[in-house]
Amino acid sequence: INVIDYFQQAAFGLDLTPYRGKVIALHFFSADSPDCLTMLPMWKMICDDFDKETLQIVYVCACKKEHGEEACPVAELVGETFGEEEILIYEDKDAVLCTALGVTQMPNTLILNQEGNPACGYQGLLSYPTVAGWFTTLGVEQLQDSNAPVAE
Repeated sequence: INVIDYFQQAAFGLDLTPYRGKVIALHFFSADSPDCLTMLPMWKMICDDFDKETLQIVYVCACKKEHGEEACPVAELVGETFGEEEILIYEDKDAVLCTALGVTQMPNTLILNQEGNPACGYQGLLSYPTVAGWFTTLGVEQLQDSNAPVAE
């Protein structure tokens, strides 16, 4: 299934069509999961290290009803960490998108290839080498390696 087209048809309010032709990382997270905050620095390194012309990172915040109309506090933290130009943050109010995709535990990551089809995914904590390996396999150029040991 082409996820970009599915999102368009389902009218989730998350338009991925501008990123067609790029590898898209959908990273699902929740304010209730401490593991989601643990992964934030790793995703920032990935964002800094890989070519943004061929990679789009989308943070999907599964917001619960108690957040109401207020912004999700973790989404705000993600925005401050990355800057508004770096990634797309989607607040999934009442976890509608997560429910439709069967995402029940956080963190959860779905990687779409350049055609918009699922290429790989993982539930739980991820390491930099794992995520970097996925992206390089899918043809995203790694411009630097923030995870490499520093030479003394």
